[in-house]
Amino acid sequence: MTYHKVITAIANAWEQQFGEPMPITGYTPTDRFKSVLELLKSKLQSRTDFQGIAEQLDIPTPDSAEDLIAEVSGNDVEMARIQDMDDLTPNQVKQAIYEVAAEMASNDELVDVPMNIFLRNALKRIGVSASIELRMNVGANRHFPRLIQWLRECEAETDWGDDGRGIRIKNASGRGRVAEHPVDPKTLKVTINRAFL
Repeated sequence: MTYHKVITAIANAWEQQFGEPMPITGYTPTDRFKSVLELLKSKLQSRTDFQGIAEQLDIPTPDSAEDLIAEVSGNDVEMARIQDMDDLTPNQVKQAIYEVAAEMASNDELVDVPMNIFLRNALKRIGVSASIELRMNVGANRHFPRLIQWLRECEAETDWGDDGRGIRIKNASGRGRVAEHPVDPKTLKVTINRAFL
């Protein structure tokens, strides 16, 4: 179950139990999830409170806020599943892009990496660093426009004009201009120049 579904289920049960909306804070799904956990810990002081929320959610009465979250999500709280690019922040993705670029770069020469491989490595890095399971494929799908947008931002941030670029998006053939709205990462590559990262 995604963060959004868990948060929505608990917020609905909260409103039924306490007659007021749950005051969730945070901009990212992860921050909102942490906010829900903190609210549950602070508000649910007695077993009766937990029992009321559990009844609303139609689950066995848990002993703690963590148990309640784990029961609702159906898996370990620490390993949430992300299924949409909008559940990730731009900073998470861009940081992973920079880390992968630095890792793949060579001190001696420019390095060309097929874009699908580059982006797959960036998503793996996000999953490991944030302890989340990413359920996304890199390819000609709904996630690619957002990924290429963030990669282009990194390209612009590492552009040193006539001196060079740290990250550059090119056609896989190395020729011609890259389409304004490419649809498939397999037709592109990323050129990395460590000197300009």
